[in-house]
Amino acid sequence: MSITTVEGIGSVTGGLSEEQKRLVQNNGTQCGFCTPGWITNMHAYLESNAAEGKSFERKDVDNYFDGNICRCTGYRPILQAFQSFAGESRFQVACHQAGQACTSRAAADLEDICGNECPSHRSPSSTEVQITKYAKKQSKPKKAYSVQPLLFVDGTTGKKFYRPLTLEQLSAVMFTEATSVGVDQIKLVGGNTSIGITKYFNGTQPYYVADDYQVLVDVNHVPELTVATYDAVKNELSIGASLTLTSTIKLLQQYAASSQPLWGELQQEVNHGSIFSVTAAHLQKIANTQVRNMGSWAGNLMTFLQYSTFPSDAVLAFANANAVLVICDGDGVCSDVAMADFLTTSTWADFKSTGKFLVAIKLKETTSTLPLALRTVACTFKVAQREHNAHAYVNAGFNFRVSSAVLQGPPTCREARIVFGGVSNKTFIATRTERVLFNASLNAQTLGRALQALQSDLVAIGLNESYDNPAFLTAIAQNCLYQAFLRCYPPGQLPPTALSAILPWIKPCSRGAEFYPVDRDENPLSPVGKAINKLEGPIQATGQAVYPSDESLPSNGLFGAIVFSTKCAMTLQSIDASAALRLTGVTTVLTAADIPGTNSLSTGNPLLVDLGSVVECVGQPLAIVVAETEAIANLAAASIKVTYGSIGQTPITNLEEAIAKQSYFTDLPPEYTHTEIGDVNSAFASAPYRAKGRLNAAGQCHFYMEAQAAIATWENGDTVRVICGSQDLSMCQSNIAGVLGVHSNQVVVQCQRAGGAFGGKITGGITNASAAALCSQKLQRTVRIFNTRTADMNMIGGREEWIADYDVCFDANGVIQGLKYQFYIDAGCAENDTVGALFMGNAWADNAYYIPNYVANSIVCKTNTPSRTSMRAPGVVQTCLFMEMVLERVAAQLSLPLATVQQRNFISDGKSTINGQIITNCTLSDVWSKVLKRSRYQERVQRVASFNRENLWRKRGIAVCPVKYGMGWNGYNAGVMVGVRSADGYVTVTHNGCEIGQGINTKVAQAVAMSLGISIDLVRIGRARTDGVVNGGTTGGSGTSEVVVKAALNACTKLNERLAPYRKNTVTTNPLSKKQGSTEDWVQLLQSLPCDVSLNVEGWYSPVQNPNGQMFQYFVYAACVTEVELNVLTGQVHVLASELVYDCGRSLNPAIDIGQIEGALVMGLGYFFQERVKYESGTGILQSIGTWEYKPPLAQDIPSVLNVTLIADAYNKDGILGSKAVGEPPYIVINSAFFALKMAVASARLDAGVGGYFDLPVPATIDVRYTACLVNPSRFVLPC
Repeated sequence: MSITTVEGIGSVTGGLSEEQKRLVQNNGTQCGFCTPGWITNMHAYLESNAAEGKSFERKDVDNYFDGNICRCTGYRPILQAFQSFAGESRFQVACHQAGQACTSRAAADLEDICGNECPSHRSPSSTEVQITKYAKKQSKPKKAYSVQPLLFVDGTTGKKFYRPLTLEQLSAVMFTEATSVGVDQIKLVGGNTSIGITKYFNGTQPYYVADDYQVLVDVNHVPELTVATYDAVKNELSIGASLTLTSTIKLLQQYAASSQPLWGELQQEVNHGSIFSVTAAHLQKIANTQVRNMGSWAGNLMTFLQYSTFPSDAVLAFANANAVLVICDGDGVCSDVAMADFLTTSTWADFKSTGKFLVAIKLKETTSTLPLALRTVACTFKVAQREHNAHAYVNAGFNFRVSSAVLQGPPTCREARIVFGGVSNKTFIATRTERVLFNASLNAQTLGRALQALQSDLVAIGLNESYDNPAFLTAIAQNCLYQAFLRCYPPGQLPPTALSAILPWIKPCSRGAEFYPVDRDENPLSPVGKAINKLEGPIQATGQAVYPSDESLPSNGLFGAIVFSTKCAMTLQSIDASAALRLTGVTTVLTAADIPGTNSLSTGNPLLVDLGSVVECVGQPLAIVVAETEAIANLAAASIKVTYGSIGQTPITNLEEAIAKQSYFTDLPPEYTHTEIGDVNSAFASAPYRAKGRLNAAGQCHFYMEAQAAIATWENGDTVRVICGSQDLSMCQSNIAGVLGVHSNQVVVQCQRAGGAFGGKITGGITNASAAALCSQKLQRTVRIFNTRTADMNMIGGREEWIADYDVCFDANGVIQGLKYQFYIDAGCAENDTVGALFMGNAWADNAYYIPNYVANSIVCKTNTPSRTSMRAPGVVQTCLFMEMVLERVAAQLSLPLATVQQRNFISDGKSTINGQIITNCTLSDVWSKVLKRSRYQERVQRVASFNRENLWRKRGIAVCPVKYGMGWNGYNAGVMVGVRSADGYVTVTHNGCEIGQGINTKVAQAVAMSLGISIDLVRIGRARTDGVVNGGTTGGSGTSEVVVKAALNACTKLNERLAPYRKNTVTTNPLSKKQGSTEDWVQLLQSLPCDVSLNVEGWYSPVQNPNGQMFQYFVYAACVTEVELNVLTGQVHVLASELVYDCGRSLNPAIDIGQIEGALVMGLGYFFQERVKYESGTGILQSIGTWEYKPPLAQDIPSVLNVTLIADAYNKDGILGSKAVGEPPYIVINSAFFALKMAVASARLDAGVGGYFDLPVPATIDVRYTACLVNPSRFVLPC
């Protein structure tokens, strides 16, 4: 076996590979933490296709990347880069014509985009990333290799690793080790992919410790387990147990029957007359490409056998195919076991007690005779929170043998196999339902009896106890049965409206376009305003970018893990670390008693809970384990025994409970909790219409790619150096100094870059940084603490949930006269960042609308959950959504289109915000009209209405939403240090901003290059550090890039003034001028300076108030149209298209800014449709934990068409260099997806006979969407 990592694909010094080159050129990196995974996966895809002599299409790229997650980019530039390898790729990066549709290939519709990049529209770049194709080293001829049986024994732990080469050797190993360590301690290893799953089923929550075994047996070289045979006479395929899922799928596809007399083109990619084809299609839904490439089908079955609640897709697919397993016992005797018997009689205990193992699986292909004779109709369904790489809520398989009817009558089912998974605690065969269908005519009466029988089957087996919406599970199971019935009819017999129930649910291939004005400055060395590739792109694409969790440790370095609470609303009685300390490799365990300084962080929480104190939430840090490896530290942390004492209280775990029990924080000043303008009482007294209600906007997890990480080194006997992923180094420094009991100048905090943040690393990283520093101080050694994903989610609270009670009055045109709000905000167990979210949520609550009379009161609530942490547009996401919901209620009450009511309430120049600021330079109407025109909104509204009339079980919706997002600079502390090397003219810049993917380093380099009149190639950005820029501020709020650029300009102005007397008109002293000299002139100037001229300068920008004296310095305006399609019978949703128009002023870097826009949009889609945060009632345990239950969007979840336009001629005179911010505002406009969904749901409800306004919770997850559609089996239509 050979393994190629990203380091073996390409490098900056040796040259980038083609994959890396294209990703960089398409701006497919932001934080870059996930980038090596994308590159490696694409490299493997190209290599495997080349080896097989195959080509691929763009859609294949979309489907292939179903296991890679990116939280920053929104996926579009990554897919665009890799789709360019497809055989017939006709899309292009962008048309750069200034804010216009491409004239060389006119865009006819929202989906139509510019073709091959127009030479006349190419953006002149000030610098191109110089990348040469990586020339791979010639590999040496491979030596002849003979596989040998192996046995390795770990001398410390006694653990063993075997590699048998024959079935006899495998049986001998099983027999020998069964008597030595017990069969429970033996694991047969194919790809070992189950290690990522079983921790969610083995009872180790909330630490989620992977299963551990004393004996591992590699079964990948046993011939009987690695071969596949096909018997053409019997139509039988036998597949060895070690073969991967990918190999299994390919074999099934290879031998699948090709004929399909009924469905033709409607069949799409699945032949429902071939059980091989149907089985392969369902296996394709297992996990993701990487898992399928490594994991075996047998491992999937054995995971199910060990943990029966595991909703195995493989078990369902094979049971539906009536497959037969070949099972060998410890004596080497093999026997055939039908999948039906495996489901009902095989047990984990039986397998382990006798040493049984799987050898092969046998499947028979189905055959059909003449069209009117016996034929097979097979289909499977998988309904999950996310369409790809997610476990099933409901798995269903149907395998019917059907005889066709004569004279348009119903077909007859001669025999049936019906299997369900997910819906119950174990995959099962619906025997009662099968008996009803035996030799039954598949008409409406039989369907009714079958639905009743299925209900009995579900009651008998029991519904899934881990899922809190059993009615949804039951309904989806029934709907799957209905769809299977429809599959048995020829399509010509089905009513047109019912046909939508069985049309393939396949999302179109993704594509998109960028439109932005081009800076036509003829001087290529003037970089500001140019779409320059991100400076860190190459090192991110090659894996050479170093993150805090990558930092090298010295040979005596140690690893820490935080011990967190597993209960809440109880006192901490004792911590028993004896079990942990007995583990080999554990160095020490530290508790609150070991803290030399203050045990209080600026977050409002202690670093570690003191004995006798109240444990406020599950996930609160109690102790720190330090060990020789990360794995040992995490294992030891989970082994520590904690004793809790009762305080006689039941934990408050959600916002509704907190409101009911009046669990409030009451120490906030009124300016934070009360906003009022106008005369609300008079408005309500005179307005003709009124509506009131309660709205909810739930929380969200950051799910940054790099979990919280910190590495601390004790230096020079009295100083600690901490490298961490932080958005506020100075705050981190102060907290560490307080914990250690030292002066702040004895603490140096550094951050080169972080693997994503989104606000979660402003205060969220303080715990890890302080804990690592404490360990380093105590042990005088380097210590790194890097959270596991589940630990991170347990400890770090994300976006806060809001509830709004509203009361609105309005006139007959839908114009709001007055609005009252009572806000409730879930802060968790401490106020922490929620104070900032409270302020922002209230200040931005009017969104893009003029509300002349307004009052809002806010209450911050305390729950026994982790304190919330700032997350992209904190508070603003929720209150702007509420504003749109209120407008929707007004529109519904007056029977007006929502877009009409929105536009009638727009704010405009001369009108006041709810904070009393008079609007000027408003571009809202401009972006609104442009997005309506570019998307052909009105035409599409009619097409959506027509689609909904014609389809009963598929619905579409379309909506448009705007944003007015205020930006201010007061409160930011931006510092920049600029140093110039006189020998060669190279410039080193250090600033306080943290590079978290937003491109701050690139923008600062652009500004410095422009101001000094030099090439950007001469500018290098150094690591942010507290001993470089002291008193630096927070990176957040979308404004840091701007203010740091301003500080950089201030520094360069000082330097230019210092150099002015020595210039010879080679470089201007005006930092905004674009007249520039050559690099040679620059170096000549520097070398001519007297030695007393310092080339080191500082720039600082931290206004006490905004320059305009207002709350906001300027406003960002944008609007977005989104169209979605909803599967009414399952609740699945596809985002068909999003068209976004954005006022970015004069963008500092359109490539980076559009990337931020797209990333925010897709993160918003996750918030509205997929990312559910749920704490268990009564315990406070986070249930939506890890990658198993928490589902951010994947590449397949983005809009099929995503177009972004930055408007032209929008220079922002109130901004830095004419620009506007982009990090957070775009998130707000994807509200349009939510309201498009509501339109689709409303159509389904009308079909059910229910009209009018309805509330839809956020997030509108799959069960919420389905339930809102009001599907009832009484409406199931059959031809007969």
